[in-house]
Amino acid sequence: MTARCDGAEVFLRSNYYPACTAELTPEGAQALRAFVHLVSAFAHAGDEGRESVLAALRATALCLPRRQRWLAREAIASVLSFGDRHLLWSRVAQDGAGPEDCEDCGALLENDGSTPWCPVCAPGGQTEGAL
Repeated sequence: MTARCDGAEVFLRSNYYPACTAELTPEGAQALRAFVHLVSAFAHAGDEGRESVLAALRATALCLPRRQRWLAREAIASVLSFGDRHLLWSRVAQDGAGPEDCEDCGALLENDGSTPWCPVCAPGGQTEGAL
């Protein structure tokens, strides 16, 4: 299990961009690892246990700053599949845990994982016509 939770950051850096986890505080990195452990628990839980694990996933996602919660969403695919990532995240984000808009410019963040960072104010993003 340790390899899987520690491997989530490597998975994120190799699938998105190398510095995507650079802004994580030690507490944020710990929350991300806990989230990945909970994803594994969700995958192995029975119907009764899944609701409890979902509550724990929601609480753990809220431990991350809003602009870093996409990391938790994308880390689901380090344990499950990319298709399962969308299904599970839609259940986790019901209580406002999910990324919705950029705190800096208000641009709507993509929810399909194609642009996990802000397409407007991220380095190399559009600056013309920002909201």
